[in-house]
Amino acid sequence: MSNTALSELDGLENLNYHQLRIGCAKASLEALPPRLSPELMRHLLAGAIQRKRHPKLPTDGSILRTLRRSLDTGSEKQAPLVNSGSVLSRDWKGRRHTVRVSEDGYEWEGETYRSLSKIALLITGTRWSGPRFFGVQS
Repeated sequence: MSNTALSELDGLENLNYHQLRIGCAKASLEALPPRLSPELMRHLLAGAIQRKRHPKLPTDGSILRTLRRSLDTGSEKQAPLVNSGSVLSRDWKGRRHTVRVSEDGYEWEGETYRSLSKIALLITGTRWSGPRFFGVQS
């Protein structure tokens, strides 16, 4: 990598939030969320600088698509937070909800789920940390 590219990468540490947003726009990065962290913007800009010098490097978009496919297909199995055979319960709005931990995930009302958070969402109607909802946060 040339000295110019190295100085561009080093210079990213000195940019403030507004300067980073401008840099991302100039680098034609995909639409960014409005409150992206400066650290992530620095990472994205560093990747754009390196891809400008080495066009065959994978894009951030292709990396994100690969990660999304992995999550969508469930190829990454989440390990239960508690031992198989454990029973978790939580009272919510006058009703007791019981979850059994199995080798395959979490069983609630005759269905098996990969995450406690999904069950907490179904119970409450809003997004919760499942481990926090059931009191098993590590």
